[in-house]
Formats: sequence, structure tokens, C-alpha cells
Amino acid sequence: RYLAVACYSSQLQSTFVQLIPLENLRTIPNHFRNFILIYLSLFFLVSFAFALFLYRLVKKPVNDFRESFRSLGDGNFGISIIPSYSYEYNELAENFNKMSSRLEHLVRENFEQTIHIQAAELKQLQAQINPHFLYNSFIFISNMISTGDCRTAEEFLYHLSKYYEYLTRNTGDTVSLKEEYTHMLNYLSIQDMRFEGMFDLKIEELPESSQTIPVPRLILQPLAENIIRHGLDSGEEEAVIRISTSVRSQSLFCLSIENSGHITEEALHRIQRLLKENGQSESGIGMANINTRLKLYYHDDACGLEAARSVLGGLHVTVVIRREKL
Repeated sequence: RYLAVACYSSQLQSTFVQLIPLENLRTIPNHFRNFILIYLSLFFLVSFAFALFLYRLVKKPVNDFRESFRSLGDGNFGISIIPSYSYEYNELAENFNKMSSRLEHLVRENFEQTIHIQAAELKQLQAQINPHFLYNSFIFISNMISTGDCRTAEEFLYHLSKYYEYLTRNTGDTVSLKEEYTHMLNYLSIQDMRFEGMFDLKIEELPESSQTIPVPRLILQPLAENIIRHGLDSGEEEAVIRISTSVRSQSLFCLSIENSGHITEEALHRIQRLLKENGQSESGIGMANINTRLKLYYHDDACGLEAARSVLGGLHVTVVIRREKL
């Protein structure tokens, strides 16, 4: 059986007839059905692969970031994400890791700085607000009054009151360099009056442009105390104590405290090693403590304390600070 298909041509004055077997027409739906099935199979396969690709490219990284931020919010600082996806994701992961590491560093620094501040203030108060120091001060005032030198007694009381006012007030850790410098001068004035004629103070005036530099509290007076103690122990009739300032660079300011006398190479090397290793001395207000606090406060290893031999023969300590915090 055949299907006849006829077509008449007016130009040729002829009719064309084509006979198509009916068996061939039955195979066309089968071929079309197979084509549709193959097409649908390929479509679902490609769709599944594309969905899996999108999940790995978008959903999985988003889940990783969500879990990481949740962990970070719970206080797990220092958590990191392994870069393993697209370039954009890896860049975000690297920045997240930097942020997490920085947060961990800042939290640790803040904790360590708080510990050092508390130790410094506690030791300072324990070292100075004690019967020995007060008795010596009261005895000096009593002697001045008994000899009729009320003007000296009044001046001594002024410096002593300012000294304790600065120690006991609760204004946080940060003060201006002028306030810290003035506190050191009050202490030096007290000791100069008590030990009259035993040492010669040579103090340079603090430059006006540097007076507002922010600094941690209690960094200068403990150094001056150590310099005076070592100066008096040198055995000289009149020890020289000199305080000067200098500018190291556009961002760094230096304040130097030095004395005359003699310091052994062994003692100098011990101090330098202690500062280099950021070690802890027995005293909470020691040089190592001040050195660590300065580095933590300014977030700069260029800041801190430097120890060397003074041209006067004794110890030369340089306090290096930044004009502005990082």
C-alpha cells in the first residue's frame, strides 16, 4: 500500500506523482519520539549538572561564610576559611581571614595592654603610696617648717599634691605628653628638694608642637625614678641627670633620660636583652613593662624604649613614641 502525492505544473503541462510506502510513514513518529526522549534526558542531565555547579559556586560558599561569621560572632577569633572556589570567593576568603586574624590580634593586644596597665598602676601605687615614702615626705615638710622655711615647705606640698593627684585620678590610660611630662617634673622636683645638692638636673623644655601627643600613663616617672636611684648609687658627689627631646622622623618623637656615673657592660646588656625580648622584670613598672605597653599602645615595633651608654657615663634611656596612633 502506498500514499500517492500529485503535483501539477502549468509550465510543463504535466502532473508529477510520488508514491510513498505507508510503512515509511509509520516509522516517523517512532524517530520523533526517540528524539524527544533523548532531548529530555539531555535537558535533565544538563539541568542537574548546572544546579550542582550553582550550588557549589554560590550556595556552598555562602553557607561557609555564614557558618564562619556565626563562629566569629561567638568569639572564636582567628577562624579562617580555606580558599577553594572561584577567584571572587577566594578574594573574599582572604579578606575574611585577614579580618579574623586582625580581630584576634587586637583582642589579644587589648587584653595584654589592660593587664600591663593594671600591673603598672598597682605597682606604682604600692611603691609610692606607702608609709616609707609618706614618712620621708612628712619629715622633710616638718623640718622645713621647724626651721622657718615655710616657702620651701609650701612648694614641696604643691608638688607632692600634684604628684598624688595624677596617680590616683581615674581618667583612663591615655593622657597627653604634656601631662605625663609634668607628672615626671613634679616627681623630680620632690626628689631635688629632698636630696638637695646630691644631683644636678638639666631639663629641656618640652616642645609646644609635641605637647598634645597621646601617650600611655606612667611611662616617664618610673624611668626618672630608676635614673635617679642609679645616679645616687653611683657614689658621685653630684650626679648629673639630663632630660632632652629630639625628632627621629616625621612620625616618631624621642624623649631621652640619662645620668652620669658608671654602668657596667653586663648590666647594660641585660637591660638591652630584656627590652629586645619583651621580657618581664620583677617590677610591674619596670622598663620591660613600659616598653611592652608602648609597643601595644602604638601598634608599632619602632616605638618603645632603647637603652645605651650615656655620654655622661651612666645609662641613657630613649622613649620613642608616635606623633599619632596607627
